[in-house]
Amino acid sequence: MKNLAPRVGKGLLLTIVLSLSVGFWAVMVPCPAGAEQTAKYYGILADVLCATRGTALDGADMMKHPEKHTVACLKEPPCVASGYGILTKGQDESYTFHKFDKKGNELASELIKKTPKKDQLWVDVTGQTKDGILSVDHIAEK
Repeated sequence: MKNLAPRVGKGLLLTIVLSLSVGFWAVMVPCPAGAEQTAKYYGILADVLCATRGTALDGADMMKHPEKHTVACLKEPPCVASGYGILTKGQDESYTFHKFDKKGNELASELIKKTPKKDQLWVDVTGQTKDGILSVDHIAEK
């Protein structure tokens, strides 16, 4: 910077340095609370216990064929106690688990009680992800 000062001028150099500093910090500061965007998810409803084990208590391979996970398993006490989430399929054919918040668990529990399905519980979910938890606004069976 010392070499630039005579050519650019100290005032202009200071302006450039300050602008770069402010720009850097503006990028580094996270968005304020409430600025999360609502997103839509489509996938298989799953309980936390089975989804994070890889193999569900009913024997379904949760990373390759989560659609084989049964509704009966979702109703098992350890599965209910663990909470719920959604497994979404990526472009690379792998699945990602998104854990629900308290409201999402309640909505999922209601849906599980009402569904006539035995397996393949595909759902649409809308909500916002914050700190790794999906704050659910709505769940609909597909």
